[in-house]
Amino acid sequence: MDTDDERQYQDFLEDLEEDEAIRKKVNIYRESTIPVESDDDEGAPRISLTEMLEDLHISHDATGEEVASMMT
Repeated sequence: MDTDDERQYQDFLEDLEEDEAIRKKVNIYRESTIPVESDDDEGAPRISLTEMLEDLHISHDATGEEVASMMT
């Protein structure tokens, strides 16, 4: 593909992503014979939600003010 074709294709994909009316008219399916890249991070460490919440300490609210004492 030359650069103009690539740009037009990217523009089309952006329009498709941003416009719900266009997306409704496009059938999206996966061709089983074409390999699909995976974003799975099999080697990435897994952290449970429980572990994340144990390490969560909130001392300020969204405005930057101290959290009320009833929250501690």
